[in-house]
Amino acid sequence: MIWVSSQVKFNTQIYHPNIKKDTGEICADVLTNNWAPTLNVRYCLNAIKGMLVEPNAESPLEPEIAELYSSDKSAFNEKAKAHTAEFASV
Repeated sequence: MIWVSSQVKFNTQIYHPNIKKDTGEICADVLTNNWAPTLNVRYCLNAIKGMLVEPNAESPLEPEIAELYSSDKSAFNEKAKAHTAEFASV
């Protein structure tokens, strides 16, 4: 992850409905609309963790991924695993 002022984005491609695959941009209200200088790193990381654990398919940056997540979680999980193997392997 890279911190850019009040923005956070992923360098590694992530297969997730709320993260743009090509830019790493995160769709997280706390990090965009509700940003305040008093929010600390722990708060932001907890918000990102919550988003990763519980994707919001109602407000996706990647609609096709959100559709698969909503309709077939097993297929979503398989694609996410394959994507991770391809882009996040050392």
